[in-house]
Amino acid sequence: MYTLRDRPSGDITFNFYQDVLVGALIVSVFYSLLLLVVLRIQSFGIQVVIHSLIVIVLWFYEDLLVFGDREAGWSTYSLKASIVHTLQLSVIPIVISLLVYLPILYCLRRKV
Repeated sequence: MYTLRDRPSGDITFNFYQDVLVGALIVSVFYSLLLLVVLRIQSFGIQVVIHSLIVIVLWFYEDLLVFGDREAGWSTYSLKASIVHTLQLSVIPIVISLLVYLPILYCLRRKV
């Protein structure tokens, strides 16, 4: 969503980085609660899959909120169009992050 950094927010008192920081803090609370559930699963492979899906969903949700505030709020996007456009903007950063995250996780797991 970095491409939307120069567009005005629905709340003009926040700049792009404040919006993202506040959203990340809120999403982190949900992530922490879900992490407590994921860590109770015995199989490490299933933990990784569920953990990755949770991170993808929460990251996409944060991107959708930023898109809705900075672009869709000033235009006539429907919810479906907002989701599709956010998905187009988010898929590459999310995939790249997972491609970095999974090998690091694997290396850390092997050392334990």
